Amino acid sequence: FQRPLLVILDRSIDLASLLHHTWTYQALAHDILDFKLNRVEIEEFDETITTGDGRHPSKRRTYDLIPTDKFWKQQKGNPFPIVAESIQEELERYRQLEGEVTRLKTAMGIKGDAEDLAISLLNDTTSKLTSAVSSLPELLEKKRLLDLHTNIATALLDQIKKRKLDVFFETEEKLITKQVQEKSLMEVLSDPAAGTPEDKLRLFLIHYICTPTMTQSELDQYMTILRGSNCTHLEAIAYIKRWKSISKMSVVSQAREGGTTTMGYEESKLVRNLQELLACKISAQQPFSAPSRDCNR
Repeated sequence: FQRPLLVILDRSIDLASLLHHTWTYQALAHDILDFKLNRVEIEEFDETITTGDGRHPSKRRTYDLIPTDKFWKQQKGNPFPIVAESIQEELERYRQLEGEVTRLKTAMGIKGDAEDLAISLLNDTTSKLTSAVSSLPELLEKKRLLDLHTNIATALLDQIKKRKLDVFFETEEKLITKQVQEKSLMEVLSDPAAGTPEDKLRLFLIHYICTPTMTQSELDQYMTILRGSNCTHLEAIAYIKRWKSISKMSVVSQAREGGTTTMGYEESKLVRNLQELLACKISAQQPFSAPSRDCNR
């Protein structure tokens, strides 16, 4: 048994992590999709139909991510590529089970889909079909969950490709860990096909937070690029600038307090030595008082 540990910190301890584009399944769903109260709403397009303006009609679908969903429970904290591989593996397992059911259906001469097969099998009381009947509800539930996560993963992948979120994630990771970047920050921010204005603002704020010093001319240059990308809420940059200034003042203040403490200790030691020396002088002038042991040093 491991006891949980709750650590509560001020958000100013690590502002960059709050802005960082994530790469895990649950975090991506929260960041990209309409995800509230364990319910995800996705806009799905019917590519088989094309309207007069060349668009595909869309409709909103709602999916519930419940605690009993084993796939969600196991994969929600994993990186998205691993989740995609796991979905593919689960689909292959389902196809194998579906193949076994299909062979059973063919052997019995039953036609129709899996739901019709389930009804037929449930009406049949023969001992030969007992195991198949017991496994069908689980098989149908597995198919439902696989369709659910396939649709969610597809919606996430579409947004990742559309906004180039993999580029933002890698760039931010290198900024936070102080690694060398393959593409300059200016290139990413200037790319019209990369991300939304909010994505670009988040990326720059991380760069601004992780950069110890930035001249006003450099800041103005970045501001021009962000305005050209239709970035709003640029007051966030002024907030980070003020926060960095306050943080520096706090560090300087702490350093001064530490120096004052040391100086106070040295001064008190000097005063104590002077008091002892003065006491020795006074005692030496008294004819009947013996000098203290410290006076002989």
